[in-house]
Amino acid sequence: MRRNRLVQIIIGVLLIAALAIPMAACSSGETTSATTSATTTKTTTATSSATTTSATTSATTTKTTTSATTTKTTTATTTQTTTSTVKKFESLDDVPALSDMDPVNVALQGNVGGSIFTPLIQQFSDKTGVPCTFEEMVMTVLYPKVNLELISGSGAYDIACVETSTTCEWAAFLYPLAELAEQYDPQGMAGLEADLAGYHPAILRACSDANGTLYELPYYTYQIHQFVRQDCLDDPTEKAAFKAKYGYDLAQATTWQQIYDQGEFFTRSQGEMLKGVALEKDIYGLALMAGQYEINDEIFSRLYGSGGAFMRVERDANGKLDEFVITKKDKSLMIEVLKQYKEELAFASPGCLTGFWDFTTAQMVEGLSIILPTQYCSLDQWAYDTEKNQEGAKIAFPVCPGNHGYLGAFVNAIARDSDNPEACYWLTRYLSCYETQKSLIESGYSGVRMDVFDDPKYQAAEWTKLVSTRGAALHACWDYQKDYVGDYAMFNSDAYGKIYEEQIVLLHQGAIGEKTVEEAITAMNEVTLELQRKFGSIPIREEV
Repeated sequence: MRRNRLVQIIIGVLLIAALAIPMAACSSGETTSATTSATTTKTTTATSSATTTSATTSATTTKTTTSATTTKTTTATTTQTTTSTVKKFESLDDVPALSDMDPVNVALQGNVGGSIFTPLIQQFSDKTGVPCTFEEMVMTVLYPKVNLELISGSGAYDIACVETSTTCEWAAFLYPLAELAEQYDPQGMAGLEADLAGYHPAILRACSDANGTLYELPYYTYQIHQFVRQDCLDDPTEKAAFKAKYGYDLAQATTWQQIYDQGEFFTRSQGEMLKGVALEKDIYGLALMAGQYEINDEIFSRLYGSGGAFMRVERDANGKLDEFVITKKDKSLMIEVLKQYKEELAFASPGCLTGFWDFTTAQMVEGLSIILPTQYCSLDQWAYDTEKNQEGAKIAFPVCPGNHGYLGAFVNAIARDSDNPEACYWLTRYLSCYETQKSLIESGYSGVRMDVFDDPKYQAAEWTKLVSTRGAALHACWDYQKDYVGDYAMFNSDAYGKIYEEQIVLLHQGAIGEKTVEEAITAMNEVTLELQRKFGSIPIREEV
């Protein structure tokens, strides 16, 4: 789901490969191409009947349609449009005739965007006459590969999937959407703003830089909240036993201490009773993602949900980002949070020491865990299988304690070195438009448009699991987080993509005992300072 730290170790190798192996030009049909990564990626060309060829490039070549220094003149139509006359962009039919026929190459996140978006890209090509190619990559390949191409200015990718925590890092290489709307949208900014009204302000801020400039349109979210066996929390026998032991009522946890208590309470051995029935196997109260992959998203949710921060965002009197600060209080809280997390692993399967989101969800579905304190909303459809597999099971999705679950999304962004920003603008709009999202969300896809989730149609009982429950969960998170998302370090630091990867390794080491908790937190803060000072544009300091 998220990129893996290990790939960055071979970035030097990737760069050498990029210089040595030019990417093959694509013709109609599906072909395998040489890429800058050690893993091959699929490059496919979508052509309309009017166009038969297109070209992709490597880090050292430029597109055959124009040189790297060519300034292209395109027809831009801008009109003054009043709010009352704005036509909302909803489907492919709303894409206007395009003047630029240069080919467009799209870097797709394979497991949540590839097979879904490829037919849509073909439809766009058929309508507009713009030849479109795409490469499907998992995020472990996509992040370092696209990073190299953007920095080198190769023009290899016109549109790229971005994870919102790297928005600030890549912003210098991307087009602000407002700039393209003014140039290419017949309705100007009014047309774009009418479309943006369908998104929640919290997720749009995550798609923006530290100054609030919007660079991307989201299409898939993995907001973190709890997954709980509500039937176990509601069982009279369990409620009575819990209150007798802990002195308060068993209910959805609103504090991290309650998560600890519930994890301890529901961890049981074969033969013990659960809801009045003898267990046929051991079960665990919790399932945690302590593996070296996404543990930092869990710790983020706990740290910020406890009033802390990895680094504080400080602004001047005019609201301009001034500096980052790692405070003494936050350092102490980081240690406290990671210690409790480590202690809670006693109430989780040993597989959680190396497990990711797939392992933890499977634990619940197989009846082996009761609570996932920090899980991605995109896994709810799988989690519902628990209700099929476990008699009497009922799943619920409350917010995490403190309601600062990790907020993130996959988005499409337009490279500044694209030879066809006009087509890129409209293809990006199309891939996230109302009708596209509506179709995907109806199938259980973890979409982002709240104008779809809020449609009265989807409040009917038949849409409860596919649409309305997730929409309500996103509202519960984002309605609260919208006032805080601008202060999350990941949406302000232009070095955070690198910081994020180091957090994964060090927090994992602290959780499983390769380092002490104190050693892990100290090392994480040291590398945060180092990377922000080396790659970031904003000063950072540490309180001692």
